[in-house]
Amino acid sequence: MKQALLIIDMINGMEQWISKRRIRKIIPNLEKLIKKCKEKKIPIYYIVHKPLGKKGTKFYSKIAPKRDKIIYKNYYSSFYRTGLHRALKNKRIKNLLITGISTHWCVLATALSAYYRNYKITIVKDCVTAPTDADNRWALHWMDDTLGVSIKNSRYVIK
Repeated sequence: MKQALLIIDMINGMEQWISKRRIRKIIPNLEKLIKKCKEKKIPIYYIVHKPLGKKGTKFYSKIAPKRDKIIYKNYYSSFYRTGLHRALKNKRIKNLLITGISTHWCVLATALSAYYRNYKITIVKDCVTAPTDADNRWALHWMDDTLGVSIKNSRYVIK
């Protein structure tokens, strides 16, 4: 089954909602996952919430897109009024690895939208974050319990 990596809102400016410490904690895991995906030729989609004020879409340097697809969104879900579903459908992608900020809003909304579009969903647990551990745990639990998504650490999602 073809898969893709979604990287949600990993851009400067998100520190107004989530601490730099929490964001920095997931970057090394995401960096390794991106490398694995590139080695396996798994498409990577960067999803960007716009506009985010003066800082705009400056990506964290260690995980910035190279030749990857960037999709802009105005809402929490990466699917709502974007071309993401069409892009994935055109590549016959059915399995999504979802990462990024913030587990309890944008990651959750994207997972819910993907669920309604019949994607197989894996939330990469060590590549998502929220303002607090409680927010993160709650969102992961809700997605597992309600949507039945797979929740795995990055080292287990790409073979």
